[in-house]
Amino acid sequence: KTAVIYRGSSPSKKSWLLRDFESEDMPAVLALQARGFHDGAVGVAPLDQLSFKMFEAEVADALRKKVRILSPESFRLLVAEGVPAAPLAEQQQQRDTQQLRDQATAATSAQQAGPYQTAESVVLQQGRRAEQVVGVVEVSLQDFKDVLQMLPGGLATNETYAYVASMAVAAQERRRGLALAMLQSAEAQALQWGQRNLVLHVYEDNVPAVQLYTRYGMQLLSKDPSWRKLLGGRIKVTMYKDLTPQLRELAQRRSEEMAAAMAQQQQQQQQEEVV
Repeated sequence: KTAVIYRGSSPSKKSWLLRDFESEDMPAVLALQARGFHDGAVGVAPLDQLSFKMFEAEVADALRKKVRILSPESFRLLVAEGVPAAPLAEQQQQRDTQQLRDQATAATSAQQAGPYQTAESVVLQQGRRAEQVVGVVEVSLQDFKDVLQMLPGGLATNETYAYVASMAVAAQERRRGLALAMLQSAEAQALQWGQRNLVLHVYEDNVPAVQLYTRYGMQLLSKDPSWRKLLGGRIKVTMYKDLTPQLRELAQRRSEEMAAAMAQQQQQQQQEEVV
């Protein structure tokens, strides 16, 4: 099994390992999503507890359904572990060190993203002891026409898009770069799927999240009408990031790598003929 270790250059110097969800992660993921998205507090302890338990049951039911349809071709549920500094070598058999932006995004996007993150792909040992799960994010392929027709090029050039959802971070890891690492991981997956756009929804009053997504290079696509707020509702915003430049760069890099491999093969053949 493979995973990616993200290393931040922010003052926290934190590192996280992003990997696919496993059945043992269910309790931790459920707790993260339930605590992260529950907003039904009314200030009365018994009612708040009841409200949370009901919401937690809804999240658990939805999570079980999602787990049944996980697929590397269309839907991935990624979890983040905190990585201690000392035992890194014990957690992997192989390293293929490279810049995340070399495989996923352009240099301009890296500047927009804020704290620069690097990534190392690793192979996990069987039977390894997992660290505490401190983050979760879902990335999937979607084809809702109301979103597709608003994206650059509309329905004429877009059949699907990569959708980021249910991103939650443990309280002790917030504002330390983990959300950025998970966004980068979702973007890398979108590029592997060949998607032109990365899309997500966020509530307008969730100012820290909106600011993070904006720094990451995401733009406003649409938002709910203002009358929702007048009726006591929350305004939901749809944001997207155009991945076309990164796709072009990725295609160019793959073409160059293929050309280099062919040249090396020809050189080897010529050397063999001489011998």
